[in-house]
Amino acid sequence: MNLTDNPSLRVVRQSIRQYRAKQLNIEGLQRNIASVMTALEGDVPQDVRDAISNAENSIELIRFTVDSDEQNSAVEDVLKGIEATVSKHSSGNTQG
Repeated sequence: MNLTDNPSLRVVRQSIRQYRAKQLNIEGLQRNIASVMTALEGDVPQDVRDAISNAENSIELIRFTVDSDEQNSAVEDVLKGIEATVSKHSSGNTQG
């Protein structure tokens, strides 16, 4: 399944790009990811939905428990996890 056209995942990808470009702070990133959770459609594989849900929870935890100078590194690990999971289902890969 190719998830490129999924509107909810487009929001996630855009939010990741904005966060990395420092156009969105950690709170905005978490808010944007949380907002797509209710909009994720049934055609999105369960592991992708789980990865996004877990990322939102992890980012919230990072916001409140990790020193500010360490947050970017911790969030980046979370974002890489989302990207790895989504990429398993993108680029023409139909396994899932």
